[in-house]
Amino acid sequence: MEDVPADRLGWRHKLQPDGLLHQKNYIDKKAVRALLNSLWYPLCFMDFETTCMVPIPLFDDMRPYQQLPFQFSLR
Repeated sequence: MEDVPADRLGWRHKLQPDGLLHQKNYIDKKAVRALLNSLWYPLCFMDFETTCMVPIPLFDDMRPYQQLPFQFSLR
């Protein structure tokens, strides 16, 4: 991070090296409060990741029992 030229970074991009090198945190409290106030309840989150292996290939260039990654996300 010391090698990153600070004059070529925007203010948001300067937060990363500044926080790492000087152990400083930056929290935009107004932005966090605005985000939390914009949410409506009930909130639902689900993220499911797995792999499946099928004997009959589902797609071209697949082999039998080849691992096929699968992801489902509900927001």
